[in-house]
Amino acid sequence: ANTDHGAWPSSIWNEETDENEEFDLVSELWQHLVEGQVAVLMEIGSEKYRYVTGQAIAVRWDGRVVHLSLNYIYEKAAREFGVDAKSITPAEY
Repeated sequence: ANTDHGAWPSSIWNEETDENEEFDLVSELWQHLVEGQVAVLMEIGSEKYRYVTGQAIAVRWDGRVVHLSLNYIYEKAAREFGVDAKSITPAEY
């Protein structure tokens, strides 16, 4: 990644036009998978180690995508433990 926030590449240098061109990695990736294959992408980043973010994306050979964010843990913990999500202290400072 070219930032401290993680993130996979989203642009590529085009030598013919001498410019950066934006692209969607997931949309490009699934086209290279054969039937039955699944690719998993994971990223994590932070802002000066205070606010940690992360996500995972699984993409199937037909373009179907499943997404998971680290922030989902608050909702899941609230449901699992029967508490209000607002009562859970965020993992940040």
